[in-house]
Amino acid sequence: MTLREPEGRPRRPMGMIFSLRTLLLSLVVVLGLAACGDDDGASSDPAAPPTSASEDPSIALPRLTEAEADAWATERGLELRVVEVDGEPLAVTDDFREDRINVAIVDGVVTDVSGLG
Repeated sequence: MTLREPEGRPRRPMGMIFSLRTLLLSLVVVLGLAACGDDDGASSDPAAPPTSASEDPSIALPRLTEAEADAWATERGLELRVVEVDGEPLAVTDDFREDRINVAIVDGVVTDVSGLG
């Protein structure tokens, strides 16, 4: 006895069926993992965004001397990186670090905070 496909219905290759199953299973796993996480909104990241204006580097650092800005950053577990001195950009690495603050210095005083990195 031979099994025959009904007329007008194309046969799907077995590889295609397994590919669809694999895709669906992968999608379920990815969505399941994406749903896992900390939902309380609190961050355990030490370089989390500041909670007050006095903790915001873009507000606290301008007008401080380089030494004062470095001390401010060190107290908070951050590293100060000077990326520009008196209008001249300095050579810096292109790596990103959440615990580093980039600043511009003019006449020994912080004039700009260009962000974390």
